Amino acid sequence: MKLQLILYIAVVLVFTTKIVAQQAPQLTHFMFNESVYNPSSVVDGGEMCASVFYRSQWLGVIGAPVFMGVNINLPKLTNNMGVGLTVYNDKLGKLNNTNIDLNYAYSVSFEKSKLSMGIKLSISNKSFSDIDWITPDNEIGNDPSIIKTTNNSWSPDFGIGFKYFSKKWSVGASVLNLIEMKNTFDDVQTSGKRQYYFTGSYNYIVNSTLSLVPNLLLKSDLNAHSLDININSYLYNNIVIGATYRWQDATAILLGYKDLKGINIYYSYDFGMNEIGSFRNSG
Repeated sequence: MKLQLILYIAVVLVFTTKIVAQQAPQLTHFMFNESVYNPSSVVDGGEMCASVFYRSQWLGVIGAPVFMGVNINLPKLTNNMGVGLTVYNDKLGKLNNTNIDLNYAYSVSFEKSKLSMGIKLSISNKSFSDIDWITPDNEIGNDPSIIKTTNNSWSPDFGIGFKYFSKKWSVGASVLNLIEMKNTFDDVQTSGKRQYYFTGSYNYIVNSTLSLVPNLLLKSDLNAHSLDININSYLYNNIVIGATYRWQDATAILLGYKDLKGINIYYSYDFGMNEIGSFRNSG
């Protein structure tokens, strides 16, 4: 079995000139940090909001993804305009990706709903650290597809988004990495694929003490797809208990407390359903 695996990897390395990997950041709390995916959401709300998020994936696995960042949104810059700033770092193994996003949105109000249109201007820095590769033949210098120095590369990009929402429900759509800018490291070139996002939510009020809010996030680059289906329950409008199913990948629980002197705290834990996620029960 090990020999078959080694032969398979050898064939892939010899005949593959392009490698496709996960590039969209994963965030279980997507419903609370929507401006990471959709710039038009910065006009949602009435007051300035700042959030900090952190996600450690596959606990116990060396080089596993770590995603962290901060969101600052000013939804009422004027009556119809909102702005926001998102800064995040996404680290996967030796690859380190830092993004700085400026979000702008303009909204049109109707009698009981609102339509917002937004644009995201991004600058991204990709770098490699600790270039101490372990290869089967220990001959890194002879392989032009392996990055040998700790250099970094900057690239600009932009995206657009739309969101239509009322008091009880909302739907959104956005496209990021529209330019699909390329980064060059030594003789290796990487490029970000165009990303498509679709979101939806509905606020169902059961009674005076309980409300249910289902949320949906679909991510796609037209090659790989990811679907998150979530439902959060709000008790007395401040205690949050939720559950998420990520299609054929993971389930998650979510706990939170709202309006603690203006500070909301959320915690979630993912239970992996694939072989990587089940390694040492890492979540």
